[in-house]
Amino acid sequence: MKLRLNPYFTSASGKLDPTHDKENMCFTRNGVTYSRKLCNPRNPLVKPYSAQELQNQSLFKQAWAAVKAVLEDANAKSAAQARFRAGHGKYTTLAGFLFAEKYKELKESL
Repeated sequence: MKLRLNPYFTSASGKLDPTHDKENMCFTRNGVTYSRKLCNPRNPLVKPYSAQELQNQSLFKQAWAAVKAVLEDANAKSAAQARFRAGHGKYTTLAGFLFAEKYKELKESL
C-alpha cells in the first residue's frame, strides 16, 4: 500500500493491520488508490436484515450474475456494446450499463 496525501505526510507503504480488514479498506481503481473506513458497521445479530433488504440483496446478486453471463458470451456482449454505444446516458462502463438494465428488469418483474 502506498499513499501520497499532503506536503507534510507525503507517503506511506506497507500492509493494513489484518484485524481491521473489514473496517479500513484500500483499493485501486483506474490507477488511483482510494481508502475508506467503515465507521458504523452493522451487527446482524443485533439488527437483522429486513425482508426488503434481503430481497434487494438477492436482486443485486441475480443482476450481477446476469451481467457476468452476458460479458462471457461473445455474441451477447457485442449486442450489449451496440446498445451501450447507441445511448448509454450516465453510465461509464458496459458492466454498469448492463447491471442497471438487468436490475430495473428484475425490479419491474416483482
